Amino acid sequence: SKVLLGFQIVLACIIITSAVMFTQNTFYVRERSWGYDPRECLYVELPHMQAFEHLKNVMSQHSNVVRVAGATHHVGRSAAKKNVTLPPQQHVEVHNLGVDADYFETLQIVFKEGRPFHADTESDQKSTIVNETFVRQANWNNALGQRVEIDNIWHEVVGVVQDFHSYNFDKAIQPSVYTLSRDYRYLIMRTERGTGLATQAMVQAQWKKLFPEIPFQGGLQEDVWGSYFSTIDNHSRFWQVVAGATVLLAALGLYGLVTLNVAGRTKEFSIRKVLGAPLTHIASGIAKQYVWLFGLSLAIGIPCSYALVGILFDVAYVYHAPVSMLSVIMPVVVLLFVLLLVVSTQVRKVENTNPVAGLKVE
Repeated sequence: SKVLLGFQIVLACIIITSAVMFTQNTFYVRERSWGYDPRECLYVELPHMQAFEHLKNVMSQHSNVVRVAGATHHVGRSAAKKNVTLPPQQHVEVHNLGVDADYFETLQIVFKEGRPFHADTESDQKSTIVNETFVRQANWNNALGQRVEIDNIWHEVVGVVQDFHSYNFDKAIQPSVYTLSRDYRYLIMRTERGTGLATQAMVQAQWKKLFPEIPFQGGLQEDVWGSYFSTIDNHSRFWQVVAGATVLLAALGLYGLVTLNVAGRTKEFSIRKVLGAPLTHIASGIAKQYVWLFGLSLAIGIPCSYALVGILFDVAYVYHAPVSMLSVIMPVVVLLFVLLLVVSTQVRKVENTNPVAGLKVE
C-alpha cells in the first residue's frame, strides 16, 4: 500500500505540474506579442479588385478610419508558398504576401532596416521586403541591396521587417518575402481607438448597399485566432480538473493508510497519553513514517515532472511558457498541505479519544 501511495504521489506531482504549466501557458499566449498591433484593425475579404476600389472610396471618408490598405494575401488569412533563389544557387521555401505600400503602416509592422514600398514608383515592382527569419536563413550580414529571384524575376531587398506571427503560435515564424501587388483581395483598415466594433458595423452596412448579392466575409483582426485562444483555455481547464482528481485520489489513499495505521496503534497512543506524552510527540509518531515516504516520492517526482512536462510542451507547442521553478514548487506545496491535513485529522482523533477506552481495545 505504501508503494502504491508513493506512485500516486509521483503521479500527482507530474500532473499538478502539468496543470500549473498549462495555466501559465494560457496567460503566456494571451500576453505574447504578435509582432504587430492587431488592435483597432479590421479586414474584409473581397471578391474582385473593383470591390476594393468601391469600398475603399466609401470607408476612407469615415472619421473612424485612420488608414486603409490593400493586399493579395493577409496575415492570419492567406499566404502563398514559393521557392525563391538566392545567389549563387540557394533555394529557399518562403511565405509570400502581396501587399500595397500602406500595408505595413496600417498593421504597424516595425521595420528593422530599410523602407516600405513606394506607391508612386514603378521600380518597386522589382523590389522586395523580407523578415528577420529570412535574413538569418540567408546568412546575410547586410540584407539591403541583396537580390532574390521570385517568379523568375530578380528583386532587390529594400527593407527588413521585424518577425511577426502570420498564424497562431502553433506554427513557427517562416522566412517571408513581401512584394508590391496591385490586385487586392483584402481591404485592411486601422480605426480610431475604441471604434472597431462600430466601424465593423458600418463596413457591413456599406457592403450590403454595394454588394447585396455577396455574403460579407471579414471582421476584427483580433478575432482571427479566437478559436486558438479557446483551445488553449480548454487545455488549461482539462488539466486543472485532472490535477484536482489526482490530488483527491492521493489524499484518499493517504487518509486510508494513516487511518488504518492509527487504528492499529490505538492502545499504544492511549498508553502514551496516560503516561503524559505531549500531543506533539503523538503527532510526530503518526507523521514520521509518512514524511520519508513523501520525501522519497517528491525526490523522484520533482525531477520527473520538470523533465517530462518540459518534453511535453516542447513537442506540443512551438512557442510556450518556460517550465519555471513555480511550476515544480506548486505540487510540493499542495502535496505537503495534503499530508499536513490528513495527519492533523488523525491527531485530532487521537486527542479526542478517551485513553481508558483505548486501553480496552484488543
